Amino acid sequence: MAQGMPESSAYHALQRGWYCPGYNQRDYPQLDGPGGFAHLETPERFVRAYVLRTLAQWEIVPSPELVEDLTQDGLLACWTRRHAPHIQNFPRYYAAMLRGLVTQACKRLLREQAQLVPLQDKEARRAVRH
Repeated sequence: MAQGMPESSAYHALQRGWYCPGYNQRDYPQLDGPGGFAHLETPERFVRAYVLRTLAQWEIVPSPELVEDLTQDGLLACWTRRHAPHIQNFPRYYAAMLRGLVTQACKRLLREQAQLVPLQDKEARRAVRH
């Protein structure tokens, strides 16, 4: 039954409802229809605006490919959560989720760029900055 647990204890846990398999796995019901998307007039414009705003906050120059990739990722994330029962205000939830999604991408991009920059001594860095 449960690994490292006596069978009698596992039996009692199941009987009393203490054990819920997959309790930490998100299970959003994927019903037909737009769900939370109905609150957004133009979902693509909404997502693209948050992508561009977050890129500007991170001072990253938005290339068309980067913006398109992040917009598609954001639309997909919004679409998969469109029927989440715990969400009361979909635009706010989507905005916070998109901010986190794009922030992760910005951190990853900056980390990758930092690895590509050759190591320079401090004097050369000061000369480039000024």
